[in-house]
Amino acid sequence: MSRPPTDAGVLALLCAAFLATAAGCARPRPIASDSRGCPTWQAGDLSSGGPEISALFAESCTSCHSGPTPAASYDLSSYLGVVGDGSGTTPAAVAGDDHSRLVQKLEPATADSIHAPFSDLASTVAQWVGQCRLEFFDSAIHAGGILNPSDPDFHGNLLRQTGWDFGLCASCHGSDFTGGAAHVACTTCHAAGPTACNTCHGLPPAEGAHATHVDGGVLGKQFACTECHVPPKVWSDPGHLLAADGGVNTAPPSVLFGALAATPETARKGPPAFDGVTQTCSNVYCHGDAFADADATRTRPVWGAIGQGQAACGTCHGLPPSNHDPGSTHCSACHGLVVDANRNFIAPALHIDGKVELGDGSGTCSACHGSAASPAPPPDLEGDTDTTAIGVGAHQSHLQALHRLRGPVACGDCHLVPTAPGDPGHVDHPPPAIVFPTSISGSSLAFADGATPSWDHATLTCSTTYCHGGGSDLANDKSPSLHRTPDWTQVDANQAACGTCHGIPPQDGVGGHGPGTSLSDCVKCHPGTIDANGTILVDADGGSEHIDGVVEHVP
Repeated sequence: MSRPPTDAGVLALLCAAFLATAAGCARPRPIASDSRGCPTWQAGDLSSGGPEISALFAESCTSCHSGPTPAASYDLSSYLGVVGDGSGTTPAAVAGDDHSRLVQKLEPATADSIHAPFSDLASTVAQWVGQCRLEFFDSAIHAGGILNPSDPDFHGNLLRQTGWDFGLCASCHGSDFTGGAAHVACTTCHAAGPTACNTCHGLPPAEGAHATHVDGGVLGKQFACTECHVPPKVWSDPGHLLAADGGVNTAPPSVLFGALAATPETARKGPPAFDGVTQTCSNVYCHGDAFADADATRTRPVWGAIGQGQAACGTCHGLPPSNHDPGSTHCSACHGLVVDANRNFIAPALHIDGKVELGDGSGTCSACHGSAASPAPPPDLEGDTDTTAIGVGAHQSHLQALHRLRGPVACGDCHLVPTAPGDPGHVDHPPPAIVFPTSISGSSLAFADGATPSWDHATLTCSTTYCHGGGSDLANDKSPSLHRTPDWTQVDANQAACGTCHGIPPQDGVGGHGPGTSLSDCVKCHPGTIDANGTILVDADGGSEHIDGVVEHVP
């Protein structure tokens, strides 16, 4: 069965723009028959008393086949409902085919129990469909197929053949198409006029994936027409219906991608492009081809393959992307502004918007962890703020130098600090963060003086770090009070204080470290590190000679 009219864009294709001698789309007509004795949908100016199909259907069929939900989705109350809207689907009534489904439903030999009582209509309907080619009316001006989108004589086809000469239409129907000499207004069906955008196609067009892009589809993301086309300002703009030379434009609609599709990506292999032969786009940001994510399943979708999962999560980038922890399934942990814990989009406009929306959207490290004051937790990725949480721990104690044993310890002294979210060592592994990777050994304070720092996630402790007494200089210190494996989540003076990393004095056999040496004596050999009161020297900028990788002393 063909589809009933659904919007003004479709109805516009069926207006009586060429009915120069008809009395108006809505005016009652007399019974009609042409010189061949053809029944017609409604009477025309050559009427000779034959049956009018619309009247027959109104009497026998439309009690079921009409309204917002007609039986079998087949509307027999309108001409368009009967013949179809030209969308490409096979209608139930095909001009010239007296074996069309509509006829078979009424033929005594093929009618089911529901339609058998109406078999008396079969011969008339068969003649109208087959011999008479679904004539709308019989007119001295226009052929009977003038309102059938599938007929060569359809008025849209005739207008195209005249080179889109709307002036020819206006000569009968008026310059504003509201009636003119013909007294038939095109605006009866073309509410916005025959040159409006939705006269020839819907807004968006029904073809291909237009509706999916404009209405949002499964991802909810809505795109403007300008992302793929340069829409005309008026119907006559070159490249639309007319070519640059004024002739009819026979080329398919051009695809000229906008800025979003061309969003820079380091993996892009070429400019965004559309292949009219394969009906696929390539190198577009919108479908992830510019990311080159090995785990994406369909970065070059086929334009007309609607409903085949071409724009589902995992097609443009993997679930998760290939540069993420392979076991990660909680997108909302990093992209909470875009999706919820069930991967439902809560802000579609922030998805596929030219940037990766992370955390609070600030674009800084603290978008996902830490705060405006510091990129390090609290809060951590789970939202924890207490130092007893492993994601929080002693981060701020190190970064703010709360122990006052030296200036702030940098993030890069314990972690590989990324310059971009997808850098190696950041989100490409399961949590927690990697601590003391060997790649930072040349720049990290933790590795100074030959120290070999390590982190034990099970006990939440670090050991053999230079910062807590590791390295060759303190290797021989046998002081009994040392605490060189501090507990990460116990932020107190017992974890980092004078006497925890080396003794007071160190018991390493070095001259000057003998028994009876007090903290106030340290200034004698280390005046740049500590004062006479035993206070570690830290300048206003956080600089200090204590725990800086070199033992500062004077002879």
